[in-house]
Amino acid sequence: MSGLIQQQLSPVSAGAERMTDCTIKLSWQLGAAQNGDVRITWSSSSPYNFDKGYNVLALGVKESSIAVKDLNPAGRTYFLTP
Repeated sequence: MSGLIQQQLSPVSAGAERMTDCTIKLSWQLGAAQNGDVRITWSSSSPYNFDKGYNVLALGVKESSIAVKDLNPAGRTYFLTP
């Protein structure tokens, strides 16, 4: 692969916690090779339903956590931080 620079990204450590005020606190820790802008998508149906390009919850987040309204209070919600 001449002319291409490959960069190996460190894994992202992430978690979700359902709070008592009907919000979910999402937090993450970026690997050393990643730089800030986090995109978070969600799905209420499946942990494998993120490839359709919709259900973007947040884009360009620079902090290491965010509190969001619980989008599915009666069930499980899946989040993806690629």
